[in-house]
Amino acid sequence: METPPPAHSVDRVGRFCMKLARSLSLYGTPTPRLESSIEEVATIFGVKCQILATPTGVQAAFGSGVEQRTYLERVQPGQIHLAKLSETAAVHDQVLLGRMDLDQGSAELDRIAESHAPLSATVVVLSFSLTSAAASVFLGGGSPEILAAGLVGLTIGFLAIFLAGRGRVLGLFEFLAALSASATSTVLAYLVPGLAPHVPTLAGLIVLIPGLTLTIAMSELSRQHLVSGTARLMGQPCSSCSLAWESSWAANSVPS
Repeated sequence: METPPPAHSVDRVGRFCMKLARSLSLYGTPTPRLESSIEEVATIFGVKCQILATPTGVQAAFGSGVEQRTYLERVQPGQIHLAKLSETAAVHDQVLLGRMDLDQGSAELDRIAESHAPLSATVVVLSFSLTSAAASVFLGGGSPEILAAGLVGLTIGFLAIFLAGRGRVLGLFEFLAALSASATSTVLAYLVPGLAPHVPTLAGLIVLIPGLTLTIAMSELSRQHLVSGTARLMGQPCSSCSLAWESSWAANSVPS
């Protein structure tokens, strides 16, 4: 039987819970899971918690009466990061089981946030290409379409790396990716007789579909978290370009 965690002040529990909530939100936790995780931590320490989370912010009140403390955390929607999400969930579980105190949990969350093991730009670009080539098979493409899709994916991958971390220009990525995919497929169809240009075009753009984000949004809507589900559904970020940005950021942040 696990040892129950010691009592802590409302402020201390609130600060840890908000740090945990921010991490869970940034790494792609569905809103129902995020809210229940924070409530579980607060409850285990004997602190009453009321929380309202959305993809862009977390509001929470801890305690009751004159001791109640209210926190507001603005969250910028980021890319889904399954590795960091798994580690953060592990911290949550360890704190609940009493194997990790709030200070240790907070330090571990900081370590997870600062940890970075990105893929190189070369691997990212090749991933675009291979994913597009594989998608063309499911779209009924033959050998010419598979090769063309790989080239289209390569083009989009280079574009993602080039635009990564360029601020406002990054907002044009989807448009430029669609334009480059269409143009590349059209040129290849002109050069390769019998090539169906719509197959490599669609296969090249398949990497831009935020499938997991869409799944999370539908899950939130089905559980009556209407604000979070609608916001996530209407404002889905391009996960592929986020991955490219992450790789670019890591490469540029390495100390010389």
